[in-house]
Amino acid sequence: MDSSARTNWSAFAALGLGTLVGPLDSAVNIAFPSITAHFDMPQSAIQWVIVCYVIAYATLLLIFGRVGDLFGHLAVFRAGLVICALAFLGSGMALSFEWLLTTRALQGVGTAMVLSCGPALATAVFDDSQRVRALGGYAGVIGLGTAIGPSLGGLMVDLWGWSAVFWFRLPIALAALGLTLIIRMPEQSKAGGRFDISGAVLIAGGLG
Repeated sequence: MDSSARTNWSAFAALGLGTLVGPLDSAVNIAFPSITAHFDMPQSAIQWVIVCYVIAYATLLLIFGRVGDLFGHLAVFRAGLVICALAFLGSGMALSFEWLLTTRALQGVGTAMVLSCGPALATAVFDDSQRVRALGGYAGVIGLGTAIGPSLGGLMVDLWGWSAVFWFRLPIALAALGLTLIIRMPEQSKAGGRFDISGAVLIAGGLG
């Protein structure tokens, strides 16, 4: 394998690792009973742990895709990893249920940044002849993370308690961020135009 191919696959591996911070959120579902018991909350309240995350993620996904077009997908991807890392740290240290919900919403923001720009970066790593394979591999990473999340979550909760479903993703986010800084990542031309603030508000309002 020549050096160019190694660089491409290294860049793809960094993107894949960073992308895992999103689908591995399936681990959180396993911690629901422990979370409700820890914060002495009724079972009906646990839905907000998911709702806060999903609303933030769903309303911002398309918006951050456009932000990536204008200002660079790699910059948005990296910023998303930083925000996710902070959210994992905050969730693991949560002293109240309200604190946890706030950091879950923050995680939704970071995940939207990562997953909105990840596919564009994955296709930019390879030439046209390999882009279908790149997108297939990227989709495979998401599927793998979603599938193994519950098993990892169960193991983490059994060994270290509910907060571990957040803690274990912190080093993943930081490692992926570090790799994108030391590996030569794909450079993309930025789209022209301006950011449509009113359109973004309408999208966020409609999806939220």
